[in-house]
Amino acid sequence: MIELPDVTLVSIDTTSNLDGTLRALYTSMSGIKYGSVKLITTEEQIERYQSQLEGEGITLEVPVAEIKDYNDYNYYVIYNLGKHVDTSHCLLVQPDGFVLFPEKWDNSWLEYDYIGAPWAYVEDAYIDPFGNHHRVGNGGFSLRSKKFLDVPTKVEVPWETNNSDFYWMPEGVLNYHEDGNVCVHNRHIFIEQGCKYAPVEVAVRFSQETRVPECEGITPFGFHYRLPPGVELE
Repeated sequence: MIELPDVTLVSIDTTSNLDGTLRALYTSMSGIKYGSVKLITTEEQIERYQSQLEGEGITLEVPVAEIKDYNDYNYYVIYNLGKHVDTSHCLLVQPDGFVLFPEKWDNSWLEYDYIGAPWAYVEDAYIDPFGNHHRVGNGGFSLRSKKFLDVPTKVEVPWETNNSDFYWMPEGVLNYHEDGNVCVHNRHIFIEQGCKYAPVEVAVRFSQETRVPECEGITPFGFHYRLPPGVELE
């Protein structure tokens, strides 16, 4: 059993069907003991699942702000997730992103404030306001420090970035994406606050999504959206 007392495993789901989210939590708990495991969900779902889940070590909490849709979720992750985390780091999971191989955990990852699966290099995307390309990283399955989560409580982190003249997300992406916000467009703000992003060569061992060249021959700790080659879920 891997002991991670400084990490909170957390997921946010205010929909009417928690099956995928519960699977992500249970799978991510296999072989790992976290400092805390939390599910942020509605009062109705808490009433339905509380006795079952708390008996399995999962704490249920209601959101501190309304989450009605995808954009609300993304806003919540940036500005409110930190209110649910008391440990030095949190591991955020979703129905399509969770731990695959717990034995691949590396304690050195706790030296970083943000790790997510690398994006592929795109000439006209993932560019910050200063013209810099960034590739780390995807937020669907990500490790974030409490320090990182608390940045918006200390300085302004702009939310309205979709109308930027800079291509911080690929063409055609119209919804708000919290990972593009904090890892590309507003990345400089987090760096100014002393936050450290993992480099691609570290991030690819933590998680994989897009088939980037650095994935070759590496079995990751977890994934988001696309499973690594040769991996199948039961």
